[in-house]
Amino acid sequence: MPAAAPIPVRVALAATLAALAACESGVRGAVFIEPASGRRYTVFTPRRAPGRASPVLFALHAHATDPEVLVGAFALERRAVARRGWILVVPQGTGDADGHLSWNASAACCGTGPDGPDDVGYLHRVLEDLRRHAAVDPGRVYAIGESNGAFMAHRWACAGAKDLRAIVSISGAAPGPDDSPCAPAAPVSVLQIHGDQDRIIRFEGGRLGRGRYPSVRESVETWRRLDLCEPTPRTVRRWRLFLGASRMESWSCPRAQVALWTVEGGAHHIRSLRFSADEILDFLTAAPAGD
Repeated sequence: MPAAAPIPVRVALAATLAALAACESGVRGAVFIEPASGRRYTVFTPRRAPGRASPVLFALHAHATDPEVLVGAFALERRAVARRGWILVVPQGTGDADGHLSWNASAACCGTGPDGPDDVGYLHRVLEDLRRHAAVDPGRVYAIGESNGAFMAHRWACAGAKDLRAIVSISGAAPGPDDSPCAPAAPVSVLQIHGDQDRIIRFEGGRLGRGRYPSVRESVETWRRLDLCEPTPRTVRRWRLFLGASRMESWSCPRAQVALWTVEGGAHHIRSLRFSADEILDFLTAAPAGD
């Protein structure tokens, strides 16, 4: 087994504190090691076993961000695990030259090139390892990612392993022209959420790092085409407390759902999005299950 990469102390401490806090909230937390890479991942399960195979939600952190931040921002232990009976998995990227955790998701964000870690392989192995510890519903495996984690969710969904049934991408993008093409082996439901004033991952697309990333609409169009959705979306404009105005588009697809939430005036970090966490999880719940 290859030697494990050094783990920042704050990351290990965050995982430990999260596991301890989970014990007090009807949620059980445990830390495991993925054998091939030696990388840690944290798993949260309901303290009372549901007696059936459970949906699984992977939370993919942003670049240079502790893995538990996304979990806390959306209260996923309470909303996904305690209330819905899901299994929550919190994997971690690898340290870059500055020691910041990142995912090798694409040429634009925040990959280290073809010689970098195979993070799709890592996440696939985490899912396989998880099956040794818990009863997993293979047709209801989801991922939610923010920024670099959103790029990673797209990349994983584009792989041919049929691991994921639905993803939520927050301030990220699908593979760009400098990446391997998106080639999923089965339909994947996709909810793309993006602020139209994002100056880091721009709504209209651009270049970052070693490559280009597509616009938000190009990212959605990739999945609309792959999922064989109808070309014309159903569109509504909604105003929600704290989040403000959003343009919400959804496409009818035979075996998946594709939707785009454009947060008007939204920046890269849409902090008020946490108030829509249940609605985001509802999207995943409504995604057609895989075979």
